[in-house]
Amino acid sequence: NTGSWQSFTTISTTLSLTSGSHILRLEFPSGGFNLNWIAFSVVSGNVPTNAPTNLPQTGCNAASSFVVPGLIQAEEFCDEYGVQLETTTDSGGGENIAFLDSGDYTEYNIYVSSSSQYTLDARVASEWSTGQMDVKVDGSS
Repeated sequence: NTGSWQSFTTISTTLSLTSGSHILRLEFPSGGFNLNWIAFSVVSGNVPTNAPTNLPQTGCNAASSFVVPGLIQAEEFCDEYGVQLETTTDSGGGENIAFLDSGDYTEYNIYVSSSSQYTLDARVASEWSTGQMDVKVDGSS
């Protein structure tokens, strides 16, 4: 709960990514928040060694990729279900994805430049504290 639908804060988690092309899927098992952007930065630590054998078939197969590390605007998905866009008052302006409900998702093509541990920052806002976002890469959490 950030106190407002347009009062954004940054939350973080870490994940291991292998170099190469991947499908990043953000699933929203419980909605009730807005998402402006996500960003990846390198963390020193363990380096993953197992690359995926093939990418899942999604609406993102022909879309261009975002380079990791880097920033992805949430509204620049290549596939989605149930999300809506609205103008954001967060720094930098533009749009955010909003009105998230249980079962909604977004997908993005990413290209990871180097296998590593990454910090994933997400810029979120909500009047509720029930929102949840699951991060999946090539179908795995």
